[in-house]
Amino acid sequence: MRAAFTLGVKPRGTRPAPPVDEQKFDSLALSSAALATVYAEDHAAVCVNDVKDEAAERGVPVVGETLHGVPHDVILKYAADVDADVIVVGEHGDHLDHFSGIRKRVADRSDRKVDVVKAEM
Repeated sequence: MRAAFTLGVKPRGTRPAPPVDEQKFDSLALSSAALATVYAEDHAAVCVNDVKDEAAERGVPVVGETLHGVPHDVILKYAADVDADVIVVGEHGDHLDHFSGIRKRVADRSDRKVDVVKAEM
């Protein structure tokens, strides 16, 4: 069984934010939106690698990447591209009374099995 794990990063706006503020340091600086995107990409890569490493320690074959786009669309396309048997999504926060938007959209639109796992803190 192959599990697909993705973490979609959705940058704000349709174009990259331009560099700003050349005055203070006499060099280009990134806008706060660009910095937020860089941070999200770095954090996503760390999370995907952590999941892959933990799965490998347990003998579970997992493929995963960090991708850009609308999260549920990216997850569904990636699962199709790698021909995943199951899509594994993590639970985030207190979801006793509702099923989060991204996970719900993935589950509703996928013809694959979708498992929701709760993180151990």
